[in-house]
Amino acid sequence: MQRGDSATAAQAVEVTVMFTDIRGFSTLSQDLPAGATASLLNNHFELLAAEIEATGGTVDKYIGDGLMAF
Repeated sequence: MQRGDSATAAQAVEVTVMFTDIRGFSTLSQDLPAGATASLLNNHFELLAAEIEATGGTVDKYIGDGLMAF
């Protein structure tokens, strides 16, 4: 690659980073069966991801019961 190639060229952009976490999830999950916990998380993340993507955002990673998006 040559110097200044667009794949490596630096640029300044403004971004918003969002972190989420389910309040009280550890306590809640202790009382739920594993399948119910997985279902709750899948539904939660499905709703969040749909809204994030609908507004032009990108889900970066899932971290336990949390999510990081930009």
